[in-house]
Amino acid sequence: MALVQTVSPEQATGKVAQIYGQIEQRFGRVHAGFQLYSASPDLMEQLAAQNGYYMQHPSLGFVLLALIRMLVSERNSCAHCVAFN
Repeated sequence: MALVQTVSPEQATGKVAQIYGQIEQRFGRVHAGFQLYSASPDLMEQLAAQNGYYMQHPSLGFVLLALIRMLVSERNSCAHCVAFN
């Protein structure tokens, strides 16, 4: 049994289903990394709001956010994280 219980897009309801819908619109599907946050819908909602903020900001765009995540991941030798970004 998994230590963290996640919700697949097909089984999502409520807040998680709503956020998955937004993710699917932006990226075409819900990657496993996003599904991990379904274990805590409140945390998932905060992450979605943060990403939305950067996507709407006039100078701190989503591309910059992705670049920062990639550089931090690379610095920490997390190959999976680098590939995700």
